[in-house]
Amino acid sequence: MKLSDALKSSILQDALQGKLTNQHMDDISVKSLLAVLQLNEQITDEYSVPENWAIINLGDLCDIKNGFTPKRSVEEYWNPKEVPWFTVEDVKSQGHIIYSTQQMISRAALGNSTERIVPADTVLLCCTSATIGNYAIAKIPLTTNQQWNGLVIKSEFSNFVLTDYLLCWVKTLKEKLIGTGKSTTFPFVSVRKLSSFKVPLPPIEEQQRIVDRVNELLAKVGEFEKIENRLTALKEKFPSDLRAAILQAAMQGELTEQLDTDSSVDDLLEDIRTHRDCLIADGVYRPK
Repeated sequence: MKLSDALKSSILQDALQGKLTNQHMDDISVKSLLAVLQLNEQITDEYSVPENWAIINLGDLCDIKNGFTPKRSVEEYWNPKEVPWFTVEDVKSQGHIIYSTQQMISRAALGNSTERIVPADTVLLCCTSATIGNYAIAKIPLTTNQQWNGLVIKSEFSNFVLTDYLLCWVKTLKEKLIGTGKSTTFPFVSVRKLSSFKVPLPPIEEQQRIVDRVNELLAKVGEFEKIENRLTALKEKFPSDLRAAILQAAMQGELTEQLDTDSSVDDLLEDIRTHRDCLIADGVYRPK
């Protein structure tokens, strides 16, 4: 693991336990909100959080919308192009903030249900295949293929949870998703298992402080990462550059001691010119 990646992981893990921000004990306790909603706080060894935070199941916090792929053989599912259809290719082309999709499907492909469409500002999480743990945030309403789940914050939490905070949490999940899904032929975490993942939930004011602090620190790590990448490239290139430098120095006589007793190259060239008009007789060179 690169040092910059380790720093990012450490920053996010500490942030999600309130270690990077000053706690304001006058913030409204999340535990009182859970009591109103008749939800039980979860117990886990994954996080150690301040007193006015709570730990909650993801399934209690979000509606998890799994995507799908319409049959390619059915033309009417793909034309007209009406609904943005998200795949990992959109992350590759745009990064983690999604404003458009490369592919579109028709409304007919959705059948009688529009619940497959997730609203703007939904966090998207890949829970299968080689890209498990990948993430994005949708800035437009869209639907996804079956590799992705949309984490739609439930209405009762809409005023108490920031999407950007949820995204901070999602960024920490790759190793856990791999570990949870490794029992299958290829990595896969079902909606049921994902629903039981524990989310540390601070008051919304603290969520904003965490997001601001994480963004500040990750920006600095990003600058360090550029330097680290350049150093890595130089390190990988160094052996070939060194070989070239050695050969160049050798050809210029810089790697060996020059002796006065060595034959002169001029004498060698004169000797060659003297013998260049040799005749071949009986397989033996004979000077004229």
